[in-house]
Amino acid sequence: MKKQHIVFILLFLLTGCANNNVWFNPGASINEFNVGQYDCILQSQQKSDGEFVYRNNNIVRSGSDTNLDLFISCMNAKGWSMQDSKAPSKIVARNSSELKQKLTIYEDTMKKFNEQVYAICAKPEYAALTVKSACDVKDITFTQLIDNTKITPEQKNTFSKYLTEVNVVVKERSIYMHTLTNREDLLWAYYIDSTQSEVDKYNLDLLNGVITWGDYSQRRKDLYAKRLSDFRHMFH
Repeated sequence: MKKQHIVFILLFLLTGCANNNVWFNPGASINEFNVGQYDCILQSQQKSDGEFVYRNNNIVRSGSDTNLDLFISCMNAKGWSMQDSKAPSKIVARNSSELKQKLTIYEDTMKKFNEQVYAICAKPEYAALTVKSACDVKDITFTQLIDNTKITPEQKNTFSKYLTEVNVVVKERSIYMHTLTNREDLLWAYYIDSTQSEVDKYNLDLLNGVITWGDYSQRRKDLYAKRLSDFRHMFH
């Protein structure tokens, strides 16, 4: 989850003299402020046939002045509000605290989903499977990667039961991720859903004897690496 960016712009009241107020708009960028300010300055000029010139670092029509009330109304309509310079820092502190709380809840929830999967893997009845391919993809060994044996009839029954249990957790995790309101979290949720078909395919290929246990472990590692790479590309 990414931190929310909040932009504060000093208000010069179009006179060149700073006061104790700032333009405040949660989530907006400096570029958005500049575009909005430019548009509002143009809209708040008194009617004149003169050309646009610079005055006090602002664009105005020659022979005219900016109507401050119109300018402020225009900025308000674009989501900017004029506040005391100390007010935004308090809002930032509150937003930062709320963000940390949400992040903690998210991390704790995802940790619980992972723990549920690990708990399933740790069941004695699935020991014969984790010997062939480690529960955590990061624990897959070289020996497992070069295993050229295929799944046995007995392992098929066990593996099918294992997948049924794990898929319940995977579905619950997906539902949870789609309840999140942060854009980046939702984007990642849809991405994970889009790669689930790859997981289903190598699971079925193993069950149907199309691939070996070594191939299965390698595909798991490849998908894990792909997800990490795509995550960095999407959010860094």
